[in-house]
Amino acid sequence: MLIVVDTLRADAVSAYGSVEGTTPAIDDLAARGLRYTLAFAPSSWTLPSHASLLTGLRPDQHGVGLAGTNVLPAAVETLAESLRDAGYETAGFSENSLVAPLTGLDQGFDTYDSINGFETAESVRRGTNPFVDFDVVGRVSRWLRTRENTRPYFLFVNLYDAHDPYEVRETNAHLPTGVSRDHAEAVIANYSVPEALCGRLPAPEEIAILRGLYLGDVAAADRKVGEILRTVDAYSNSRDRFTIVTSDHGEHFGEHRLLGHRFSIRNAALSVPLVVTGPAIRPGVVDRAVAMQDLYGSILCWTTSTECDRALPTENAPMEGQRPIVSVWSDEFRLRWVPEGAKGEFSLGGDEDHARRACSAEDRVFGRMVSVIDHPTKLIWYDRYTPSLHDLSWDPAELSNIIEVEPRRAEPLEALLGEVLEGAGMQGGAAGRLEVEGPIQTELRRLGYID
Repeated sequence: MLIVVDTLRADAVSAYGSVEGTTPAIDDLAARGLRYTLAFAPSSWTLPSHASLLTGLRPDQHGVGLAGTNVLPAAVETLAESLRDAGYETAGFSENSLVAPLTGLDQGFDTYDSINGFETAESVRRGTNPFVDFDVVGRVSRWLRTRENTRPYFLFVNLYDAHDPYEVRETNAHLPTGVSRDHAEAVIANYSVPEALCGRLPAPEEIAILRGLYLGDVAAADRKVGEILRTVDAYSNSRDRFTIVTSDHGEHFGEHRLLGHRFSIRNAALSVPLVVTGPAIRPGVVDRAVAMQDLYGSILCWTTSTECDRALPTENAPMEGQRPIVSVWSDEFRLRWVPEGAKGEFSLGGDEDHARRACSAEDRVFGRMVSVIDHPTKLIWYDRYTPSLHDLSWDPAELSNIIEVEPRRAEPLEALLGEVLEGAGMQGGAAGRLEVEGPIQTELRRLGYID
């Protein structure tokens, strides 16, 4: 069972020690299994990260989120396809309308059920909660009751609660002391998270309120995790099951003058939780840096004894041949939109981008970015700015650029960086014409990825 809690920062999980009481269900899993302290996402937004998670490929290898590609190519083999070929029944349930047949991420699933973005928009317009209407726990339960019990299964679930817009709840123990519901609603009304960037960043006390609302949403997602675990336990033996909880990306709360998770490959947007329990998994903490997409090889190794050369470490002992971790952000998917049947085209990116109108070159949020981590060294390449280099052992917030002080530390990462840039088509400057299909463009706009 693979559960992705969308938009979950590692430090929003109370098992990681920065907050208290947000995630008791995930904390319980962490106590019984492995907790990875340095897991990094392959991108800071949904589509490329999920594509990597479900294929084991880097974004430059599967292409989703690059050069206008917003649908997983059918030729790419997915985790669900590999497990289905090995005899597993495969089922997926997603509260994120981009993790859906719309983008090809249902490839290989015998059963796939995802929230409908158009129905979601209508629910919001009516003032109802679309996730209550979808009832992911109920859908998982119905599938478990009716499935063929003679086969092993692969169950994938995406939970969307922690994604913006944040919900003002009746009770929220994570809001700053003394903040009323009316005050929290006023902050939400004043600041659109996807646009409150750089020069429009809220005051620190307002960011604290937004973060408290976010943590309340994280707690809501964790309650669903607990309900799903109890439901699955009622229908299958937990001793025979691998259970994995992770996220597709994190979220900024003022770091580098950003809110949300766009325009960044900083640690706030890439550092995600990763917890694994299962047969022969001994409880512990792994402090080695790992790439989230290596779950693909790990799951196949644990369940089918294949792809074991690509499996995650289950202890802190050094591994030979471990490659650095690559993450990518690209503006290419948002440069131009050509509506169906239209004679012209509309610009949706570049320097005129509405969301970044209060940002300057010093903010380093324009253009494409690639990070390469050979922990503790992290190199960030920008197509519009000079590179930056960080030592994450003492600078996890990436506040000190040491590229001029220790330039030779970047040299071992440059070959892989060149490979990624070539594969992602990032060497030739700005992207060309981009066409996005109508329904996908609508979902990207509704979820805040385009204006």
